[in-house]
Amino acid sequence: MAGDDPVELARVVATDTASAALLLRTVNSARFHLTRPVSSVQHAVTYLGANLVRDMAIRHVLALPAPAHDPAAERANQRLWRIGYLASTIALAVARHQRWPSAGALSTQALLFGLGDIALLAHHPGLAELYAPDYGLPARVEEIQRRLALNPAMAAAHLGRVWQLPQELVRGLGASLTPLAGGPQQLAPDLLAPVTLGYFSTGLADVMLRQGSCDPRTAVDTLLGLPHAFFLPEYLAACGVSGVLDALAQPAAARRLNAVWASTHATGERDRPEPSPD
Repeated sequence: MAGDDPVELARVVATDTASAALLLRTVNSARFHLTRPVSSVQHAVTYLGANLVRDMAIRHVLALPAPAHDPAAERANQRLWRIGYLASTIALAVARHQRWPSAGALSTQALLFGLGDIALLAHHPGLAELYAPDYGLPARVEEIQRRLALNPAMAAAHLGRVWQLPQELVRGLGASLTPLAGGPQQLAPDLLAPVTLGYFSTGLADVMLRQGSCDPRTAVDTLLGLPHAFFLPEYLAACGVSGVLDALAQPAAARRLNAVWASTHATGERDRPEPSPD
């Protein structure tokens, strides 16, 4: 754990989707009587204080039940964790490059994009096969919908409402799969940036893991050639995102991305096989 340093503690919490969701759930609860919701991990740590957040995280880990050994589910969970960590880093770099004032909240939203997948996998370990690297997003969403009559976006939004997360986060999570099915005109204007950035960052992180290298240029080219990214250029243009590669090539952003890449790859091998069309 990160001790008493709030900056380092926020960085650690921001590597894990479940911990980030728990933190936001706590800080936005009736206990703290906030007049405005907190939507970023950094703001939550600043408000609550490093000691309280550290103790919450320890209690959370100790309270987790010991899962039955399921190698496929463990691999899928590990992959979702790596995607979320990389996606939040990518989203933060792009948001800062765009000079958006809510960069921290947008990074947190990207981290939480996998919340529905993690929840569904926890309750239905048999879904693990759908999270293998060679399983495309459209096929996975369709199969989950067939089996469970819901999709990861619906599950994430439901959890967000039950946990009383900020409404802006809940709405964004509920719309997280919108770019899969149609253009940006389907989104409310205030959801355009978080959904676009979350969808792009998550997709890019997924491709980087599949190709096994921290090479954003190749990954962006690959991502934009996949069927589930057909509408993505429209979304990026609609919210004014330009120079994505420039954002990720900035020295500070590149160092951070390389560091995150190294830490995620300390816990797992390169995905196989290579990206294939959905």
